[in-house]
Amino acid sequence: SDKKDSKANPLGLTNVGGIFVVLLGGIVLSIFVAILEFLWHARKNHADRR
Repeated sequence: SDKKDSKANPLGLTNVGGIFVVLLGGIVLSIFVAILEFLWHARKNHADRR
């Protein structure tokens, strides 16, 4: 076995860039869902008070 084969190459930003895209997409989606839930419950509570 060659010693060059046993070395692991460090991961650069180009290698892990997709992780950050998925993470950012999940954050945006969760904020959107939280806003929708807030509006849904606010509207429901307003209708119940009438």
